[in-house]
Amino acid sequence: MNTLQLTADASNDNAGDPTKVTRGMILKRAIELAMNDGRSALEASKSDWEQAKQEFSEPDEEMV
Repeated sequence: MNTLQLTADASNDNAGDPTKVTRGMILKRAIELAMNDGRSALEASKSDWEQAKQEFSEPDEEMV
């Protein structure tokens, strides 16, 4: 399974340990993006998937 890695939240007890982002997490976010755009979960597009992956791979602004 392909995974992306993010840095754990500094407030987390396991700070410094990587947190794995799974395909399921990305899929869930892609579905949310589609539904926010007025489409059904079955209509999640490749661009929704790509945006979801990008969101998980970018550092959180609040954590910087």
